[in-house]
Amino acid sequence: MKKSAVVRMKLVNANPTPKVTGGEELPGKVNYFLGNDPKKWRTNVATYAKVQYDDVYPGIDLAYYGNQEGRLEHDFIVAPGADPKQIALGFEASPSKRAHEGTQNSVTPCFAAQLPRHSERSLRTKFADAVSVPAPEAKAELDCDGNLVIHTSGGDLEFHKPLAYQEINGKRKEVTARYALLHPSSFRLHPSVHFQVDAYDPSLPLIIDPVLVYSTYLGGSSNDYDYGIAVDGSGNAYVTGSTSSTSFPTVGPFQPAYGGGATDLFVAKLNPAGNALVYATCFGGSDVEEGHGIAVDNSGNAYVTGWTSSTNFPTVNPLQASSAGSSGDGFVAKLNPSGSALVYSTYLGGNGSDRATGIALDSSNNAYVGGWTTSTNFPTVNPIKASFTGVNGDAFVSKLNASGSALVYSTYLGGTAMETSSGGIAVDASGNCWVSGRTESSDFPTVNAVQTSNGGWHDAFVAKLNPAGLALVFSTYLGGSGYEDSYDVAADGSGNA
Repeated sequence: MKKSAVVRMKLVNANPTPKVTGGEELPGKVNYFLGNDPKKWRTNVATYAKVQYDDVYPGIDLAYYGNQEGRLEHDFIVAPGADPKQIALGFEASPSKRAHEGTQNSVTPCFAAQLPRHSERSLRTKFADAVSVPAPEAKAELDCDGNLVIHTSGGDLEFHKPLAYQEINGKRKEVTARYALLHPSSFRLHPSVHFQVDAYDPSLPLIIDPVLVYSTYLGGSSNDYDYGIAVDGSGNAYVTGSTSSTSFPTVGPFQPAYGGGATDLFVAKLNPAGNALVYATCFGGSDVEEGHGIAVDNSGNAYVTGWTSSTNFPTVNPLQASSAGSSGDGFVAKLNPSGSALVYSTYLGGNGSDRATGIALDSSNNAYVGGWTTSTNFPTVNPIKASFTGVNGDAFVSKLNASGSALVYSTYLGGTAMETSSGGIAVDASGNCWVSGRTESSDFPTVNAVQTSNGGWHDAFVAKLNPAGLALVFSTYLGGSGYEDSYDVAADGSGNA
C-alpha cells in the first residue's frame, strides 16, 4: 500500500461562514444521483469557472479558478481600505488513512493536497516511549527567490513568490509582495504564512496571487520519510531523510544500493521545476540511518547531518572515525556537487544516544550542527558547558571546520532535567550561532532573557552563541503554562531571530 498524507492549507482566524458564490457560469450541467432516495438527487446543477468566498477577512475575498495550464489558482482580493496583513495561511499535514482507497479530501475555504502517507513519529531513542515528542508534520521555508516551500515527510509543495497588482486606468500595475513566516509556540500548531506588501494605492482594490509550482512523490516500494530540505540559488531542492525501500530511485549515486538494516538515509537533488532528479543516492551502513538536516553551499556541495547505529557507516577524512556508543551516533557528511562522492564524512558522538538534527553553514563553509545527546563523553572543544548534567538528555552545538577534520568548538547546552534540539540552528552574518529546541529544566542557562523561568511542563528555548562559541550572547525560555517546543530558527541580516 502506498503511504500518503494530506497537506491542508487553512485560513487562520478567518470568517468561518463566508458567503460562497459561483462566477463565470459554464455551459455544462451536472446531475447527482446518489443513493436510492430520489429526494436527495440533484439535476441540472450549474457549473462555474470560478468560486469566490466573500469576506474571509474584513474587506478581503478569496477566489478559486483554474488557469490555462490546468493548475488551481487562488487570488486574494483586497478591497480599498482593507488590510492585507490580516491574511494568514496555516499549513499542516496529517496521515490519510483512506488515501489509498482513492477518497477525496476537501477543506474549505482553502485546499487539501494528498502526499505519501506516514504516521506521526516520535524521536527514536531508547527512551522514546517516555519522551513521545511528535515531529512537525509540515515545515514552511522560503528559498532564495522568495518562493514558499511546504516540506513534509510525504513530499514538497512549492508556491511561487506572490504576484500582487492593481488595475489603474485600465492597466495592470505590479505591486511588490513577498511571503513572511510566523512560527507557532505550540508543537500542535504549524507555521503560518503572511503577505508583506510594499506601497500601493489603498483607494483601489489589490489582488494577491500565489501559485503552486510543483508537488511530487519521492520514494520506492516501502516506507520513505524526508526530514530536511534546502534550496540553492538556482532553485534546486536538496532533500534528506530515511528509506526502507530497496527500490528507492537513485541517479548518479555514490552508493547505488540499499546498505541494509531497517533504514538507510538518502540525499536527493531535484531540479528547479521539480520534475527530475539531478542526483539521488542511498547512504549508510548495515544498520539504521536517518538524515535530518541538510544545507548547501554556493558551490553546490550538500552538507547532511543525522544519526546512525551502523559500525560501518562510510567515513571519509573523519574527525571521529568510529562509533563511540551502542545507541547510535550523530554524523556529518559533505557531498560533492554531483552527489557522486563524499568530500568528508564523520561520526559525531559519545557513549550514549546522539542525535544530530540540524545543520547550518557560514560564509567560510564551516558547518554548525545542533542536536541532543545522552552521552557523558560527547566530544567537547572550548565548551560553554563541559559536562553532561541532563536527566534524559542535553542539547549540543558543534562547529566543524571547512574540511570537516576538526571541531572549532563543541558544547553541551542545558540544565539538570532534559533538553532536545529538534533541528533549529542558524548562523548570522557575524558568525553568531542560533539554536532552538525545548527544555524541561528549571535551571536552563538564561542570558539577557525575554523569559527567565520555565512557564510550564516544558518550554521552548532560543539561544545565541558568540562567534567563538565561548559564551552565550543571549538565551531565553519561550513558553507558557503548557507544552511548547521549537523546531526551527532563522536569523535575518540585522541579527534578529
